Amino acid sequence: MLRRAVVTYLRPLLRSYTHTVRHGLAKGLTRKGGFGFIPFVPLTAEETFLLSLDFEGQTIYDVGAWEGVITLFFSRAVGTDGRIVAFEPHPETYQRVLENLRLNAADNVELRQVAVGAIGGTAILISDQSVSGEATARTAKRQRRRGRGERRFEVEMDSLDNHIRTHKLPKPDFVKIDVEGLELEVVRGMDQTIQQHRPRLFVEIHDFMLPSDTRIARQLVDLLLTAGYSVYHVEAGAMLSASSLQIPERGHLYCS
Repeated sequence: MLRRAVVTYLRPLLRSYTHTVRHGLAKGLTRKGGFGFIPFVPLTAEETFLLSLDFEGQTIYDVGAWEGVITLFFSRAVGTDGRIVAFEPHPETYQRVLENLRLNAADNVELRQVAVGAIGGTAILISDQSVSGEATARTAKRQRRRGRGERRFEVEMDSLDNHIRTHKLPKPDFVKIDVEGLELEVVRGMDQTIQQHRPRLFVEIHDFMLPSDTRIARQLVDLLLTAGYSVYHVEAGAMLSASSLQIPERGHLYCS
């Protein structure tokens, strides 16, 4: 009870706090959002890997922008000739991303308030009040019992294939996916995009957050391999194949 009261009291103060990022991918950029995201020192394997890639002039899709920290990194990395299309369905976090984009004059970013999945329709966004802006979307078939300190929002959901087609979005060169357990559904919903444009993918795995009977890491890797990608696990520093005995339950996959 005391922890929840402290979080409730501090949340609006932290969200209004503007500061310059001192470490990590967004070093030197300005942001609001409190301390929901604190960069590590030294850099994480994810950050080191992303910094090693060349994004100049490319079109990047940031699926699951959260507070926009990595979106800002991409905005700077692609330069004036590049473009970012970011997706963030959480209504409060969406506004925070907009503010962070304005603070940095990131006019090469188009932010879309929609959850990305396998199909179109609506989804329930489940948000933990104790974690700033972090949420995961669930379709009607994937609902679970409401937990303590949990808020729910009904949001629009669409597949990348359909969203690109109906909104005439540019073809992606690189797609970053961080969707708290819905990675498989996002990839299933971009089959045409993969076939036609074959963007590089950077996917965060959240298997450790899922019940044992719904783990998706193996299915995800098999789907990516079937699509013709080479799949590299960043934290393990290893290529994955259909014969890999164990797929890590967390970390990041780079697919090229």
